[in-house]
Amino acid sequence: MIHRKRPRGIARLAAILGGALIAALSAPAGPAQAVEFAVAPGRVFVDFSSGRGQGRLEITNRSGSDMALTIGGVDFALNAQNRVVRTPSTAASFSNWLVVNPSALDVPSGQTRTVRFAVRPLAEPRTGEYKAMITFDQANAGQIENGAVSFGVSLGVPVYATYGEVERIATLHGVSASGGRLTFDISSTGTAHARLSGYWAAFSSGYPGDARVREAMAATAPQAALAALGARASGRLPSTGVFPGERRRLSTGEGVGTSGTLFLSGTLGDAPIDRRMSY
Repeated sequence: MIHRKRPRGIARLAAILGGALIAALSAPAGPAQAVEFAVAPGRVFVDFSSGRGQGRLEITNRSGSDMALTIGGVDFALNAQNRVVRTPSTAASFSNWLVVNPSALDVPSGQTRTVRFAVRPLAEPRTGEYKAMITFDQANAGQIENGAVSFGVSLGVPVYATYGEVERIATLHGVSASGGRLTFDISSTGTAHARLSGYWAAFSSGYPGDARVREAMAATAPQAALAALGARASGRLPSTGVFPGERRRLSTGEGVGTSGTLFLSGTLGDAPIDRRMSY
């Protein structure tokens, strides 16, 4: 999910991360406070191989006043910095295949409302993946209520729609370390975007062996278990999607040093990844 701050005075909105959202693309200028509204889920997958597809989103108003939202669809891509950017729409854009209902919504304070959408092709689909973003914009931003100004925020939920049998094929070309962070070099050659999923662990010395590291990664608290084995640092693999025909460098981690032993366990696209390497 994209979270983009509108330029209306001093922002009082916190950046959002985690299960319901993809990423926060900008941090607030002022002290972090509660986000005005949230949308779940933060990423939608739809199969419209039968000719139609549909889904639903839940919008929750976390603010202390009623909220008016306008809802639409746009096309998007990732730029060189792996940030979501809007792209121009054409007559053939997938965003034109998305029918969202309603297109405007009032959400009372503290309550949740439902938005439904459907995929209705305007041309003969080809086998593969299509993507667009359903956007939610606060329509009553700037209004003063009970002495407080609503600063407004926009959120976006990506919709990934597949037609026919797709393949998520990707190659990990290598992993490098710089500035205490790891960078994963990945290319995607399938018919749908591919992601890394799973864990990584970096060891500077005294590597305990693949079997013990793999067991720690499967524990209820993987990072605590890996730290007990002597891991210098560990974490989840970067999950930014790599679209077909693209090659991206995805960074993650803190305090990994400049060299050591790295173990990866999880999946890359449709394939498992279970690898030890030096960096």
